[in-house]
Amino acid sequence: MVVKPEQIVEDMLTEIAGYLLVRDDDLSSAFMETNASPFEFDEGEIERSRWAGRGRITFLVGLTFVGETPEEQGENGEKVEAAATGSLVDVGGKWTVESATTTSTRVVRKG
Repeated sequence: MVVKPEQIVEDMLTEIAGYLLVRDDDLSSAFMETNASPFEFDEGEIERSRWAGRGRITFLVGLTFVGETPEEQGENGEKVEAAATGSLVDVGGKWTVESATTTSTRVVRKG
C-alpha cells in the first residue's frame, strides 16, 4: 500500500502544531495580542504536501489554536489562525517534524 504525503501530514498535524507552539516567535506574538491562555491546537487543514525526495515531505498547512480568556479580563480574541510551511522527515521508520515556521498569523476576534 502506497501512503500519500497528505495522509502522513494529516497524521502529523498535532506534532506540527506542537513544534510551532514551542518554537515560532510569530505565533507567540499573535498569542500575546490576546488576553487568552493557554493556547492549544484545535484543528488543521492541509493546503499542500508533496514528496521532496526519499523520506522527506514538504507541506503548507492551516492551523487553528484556541485559548481561554479569564472572566476578569476583557476579551481580545481567543482564537489564532496560522499558515505554516515546513518539512517532515522519516527517521528510522518514524515521521518527525524537521522544520516548521508560520507564514502568516491572524487573531480572530468575536463579533
